[in-house]
Amino acid sequence: MDGRQVTLKPDGTWVFVTPPAEPSAAAPKYTKSAAATKKVDAPYGQFAVWIDPNRWNELKREPGKILFQHTNGQAWALIFAEALGVPTGVLKEAALENARSADPNMHVVFEERRIVNGREVLCMKMEGNLKGLPFRYYGYYYGGASGSIQVVTYTLQSAFDQNEPDFTELLSGLEIKDQPLPEPPPAPAAPSGPKEITLNGGAVSVTYDAQKWQEPKTSADGKITLTHAKGAGFALMVAETLDLPLDALPDVALSNAKDADPGAQITFREKRKVGDTEVWCLKMSATISKSLPITYYGYYYGGAAGTVQVLTYTTPSKFAEYEADFTELLNSLRIKPKTP
Repeated sequence: MDGRQVTLKPDGTWVFVTPPAEPSAAAPKYTKSAAATKKVDAPYGQFAVWIDPNRWNELKREPGKILFQHTNGQAWALIFAEALGVPTGVLKEAALENARSADPNMHVVFEERRIVNGREVLCMKMEGNLKGLPFRYYGYYYGGASGSIQVVTYTLQSAFDQNEPDFTELLSGLEIKDQPLPEPPPAPAAPSGPKEITLNGGAVSVTYDAQKWQEPKTSADGKITLTHAKGAGFALMVAETLDLPLDALPDVALSNAKDADPGAQITFREKRKVGDTEVWCLKMSATISKSLPITYYGYYYGGAAGTVQVLTYTTPSKFAEYEADFTELLNSLRIKPKTP
């Protein structure tokens, strides 16, 4: 051996430990507060968080998790650690995916690298709904040779600004002793230009911009979903070979929406032409997950090519931000003429 450090893996093999990368000179720096006098060791890994015991009380411990509550009763903090080490850049995607398992509309509103007590971490702020209430999450994320750690603070969006200084103080108590893992190589650039989705055996197609939409996913029942690159806009495509009259589709669409929310209603309707085909354009409002309002904006076709619904949706507060991209996607709908 040449004196370099190694990490022993569970299968008995080893890898060289990558020394800490030089912190970016441009990254903002944070250090532990003098008031943070209580050291809390993370459940796994060479990590600890120093907290102010006059502001934070431990509520409970579960495997890999420690939950704290602010003494004001309106803010919380979670230390989540795993023994599996992953690069910090990979941890970002895992954290966002986990958050979206609770709320599909969870999205990142702020992101930057920070230097915390001499070590570089990822800082993210996310917004979403928890049990129907709008929350904002503010956390530090790090992956290293001894494991990974997420320190996340959160409260209602309306209470975030008044709690943010205490959140930053707690997060700045993160202490990291292990070695970071090398970041994965940059992902290849997303393919540019349009990509086509075909439905009903090629009789129907929808074209999407690969720079604006992620790769489509198909469920077991044949429904196709797209997620906008910004994270909080979605599209759903449902196609059936059943030939329903065009004028019956608004009632069918509303009936389907009322299955999920009896209070769903159509807020806008008009017939439009896409290509040479007439479709219904509908906007609907509904509430899902008990209290999460959603705006749906879609095109509906019924005819020789079958029945097709192309729906886009997001929360009402985000609709204006996504409407242009939603309309572009909807206007790409094409119905091929039936061949004799």
